[in-house]
Amino acid sequence: MIQISIPAPAKRSGVTRTTIWTWRVVWRTAPGPALGLLVINLIEGLGPAVGIWAIRGLINAVTDALQSGNRHFSVALPWLIAFLISLIASPQVIWYIRELFDIRLQQDLRHELERRRMRTSFSLPLFALEESAWLNRLQRSAEPGKKLYRMYFYSLIFLQGIVQSLAVTFLFWKASPWLTFALLATLLPYGWLMGYTGRLWIEHAYGQTERNRRAEYIAVLLTGRREQKELRIYGLHDFLADRWRRWRASAHQESIAIKQRVERLGAIPVLIQFVMNAGIAVVLAFLLARNQLTIGLFVALFQGVTQMESVSTRLSAGIRELSPMATDAMAVRDFFDHAAPLIPAPNTGVAFPQPMQEGIRFEHVTFTYPSQPRPILRDLNFHLRPGERVAIVGANGAGKSTLVKLLLGLYEPTSGSITVDGIRYDAMDREQFQQAVSVVFQDFYNFELAAAESIGLGRPDFPLDGSAHTTDDVDAVRKAALLGGADDFAQSLPRGYATPLGYTMDDAVELSGGQWQRVAISRAYMREDAALWILDEPTAALDPSAEAELYAQFAAALAGRTALLISHRLGSARMADRIVVLEQGQIVEEGTHNELLNLGGTYKRMWEAQAKWYK
Repeated sequence: MIQISIPAPAKRSGVTRTTIWTWRVVWRTAPGPALGLLVINLIEGLGPAVGIWAIRGLINAVTDALQSGNRHFSVALPWLIAFLISLIASPQVIWYIRELFDIRLQQDLRHELERRRMRTSFSLPLFALEESAWLNRLQRSAEPGKKLYRMYFYSLIFLQGIVQSLAVTFLFWKASPWLTFALLATLLPYGWLMGYTGRLWIEHAYGQTERNRRAEYIAVLLTGRREQKELRIYGLHDFLADRWRRWRASAHQESIAIKQRVERLGAIPVLIQFVMNAGIAVVLAFLLARNQLTIGLFVALFQGVTQMESVSTRLSAGIRELSPMATDAMAVRDFFDHAAPLIPAPNTGVAFPQPMQEGIRFEHVTFTYPSQPRPILRDLNFHLRPGERVAIVGANGAGKSTLVKLLLGLYEPTSGSITVDGIRYDAMDREQFQQAVSVVFQDFYNFELAAAESIGLGRPDFPLDGSAHTTDDVDAVRKAALLGGADDFAQSLPRGYATPLGYTMDDAVELSGGQWQRVAISRAYMREDAALWILDEPTAALDPSAEAELYAQFAAALAGRTALLISHRLGSARMADRIVVLEQGQIVEEGTHNELLNLGGTYKRMWEAQAKWYK
């Protein structure tokens, strides 16, 4: 038994911690391109200092040569070579090499991290995808590869600015150590600015996630195909479009306000550095006048002052970009960090027992959704015997669907246990457990693939490529479609079972609701040898005549099978060996159809309310 809980919002750590985490992920995912970009940025950062140092040596060499009468070109050659090397490290030249590493890093991160995010999302307990807090996390973590690439890219730009400023700053040591310390001190406001603006962006991003998710939902409504009928009949377009506009405008205004605030704050360190650079230029002129500097050193350091101005601009721009990028990267980290404790460890437990000897038992099972104060199922005791067909009936909200999800292992009990032949669910191998059950949900999904593939998905190894289908694959699909009632219309499609369904692919054919349901039922029959069958309102989209026909097929196909039927229509429940009545999360009645009618309780009242349907 595992206690389900929703984690608290992620601790909003700073830009520095997020940067370190991003670097770890990037280097584990794509170490080659990451190293290449790091080296290139370090070279670019050191390039200006090397150029300034070369200019100092070149001017001094030429000056000394003129004063000594040695006008041979060789005295200047080493410094010219050094200067040319510094030019090679310039962005205009090194860009071509950077681009190769840059494209590779983007591709590797987007592929691997999106794959990891999808795998993590799929591995989460089902409740996580049904809670607003987790949907917010999932929303914020979208495009993780892109977000971590941008974070890494801008952190390298910021690192390049730091390296460049340190390298240039220490050139002033020979003139005066105090000038070096003064220039280093001008970098401190940038560190403060990065931390402060990072907190601003984090608070903003976390505060607007829910609103953005609602706005995106409205956008889906306005552009979706299935939604258009009701939107147009009820004239909802303008109303929803206005709601979308107001939500987006509000978020945009908040972003603009923060951007303007960051711009104003960014002027502070720039102003400090401007004043400091102006003062240093005056000091350099004073030292030159007193012959405490050579001409070459003065020119080089004066160029260094100019260079520090461009560095300050780069650092300010880097901070403005790095803070929102860190917010995005933090959202990715938040998702993975909170998902990790909830993902079950790889299970190499025992297989689902086939055939079952004792059946499935619910023993004092209680289940409570994390976001709800009251349990949906309370102290439930239930035994599904091998080869028995049991119908679960009850009003909406009685807990029928929750019971099905527990039975399928999609939820874990808040308390109590579920066992098969005495083996706890959490002790069984999950993959083998999944292969041992077959289910038809009321809210089944329409897989818009070729008809054969949409049915064939019921078998995990079915190839999603028509050219790869073997004779056994085709026979299995045809057999499942015959049992599920999809064969007649599937063969009449333009390309038969090779015809794409829905609207997604070219030359696709849309089906009616009842036809889609027959495809879903046929998909379940791809696991004809399943040990446990669950039919969750499988005929909701069918008319009474088709329902009666399909249930006759179920009765024949599931003879001797262990099956659980969930239904609102009590007429179909009569095919079951036993009927269980749920009310407010508890079993209130149990027996055959006739036994429950004679009991004169909840089942009889439900039957009498529906009796006119079966006359």
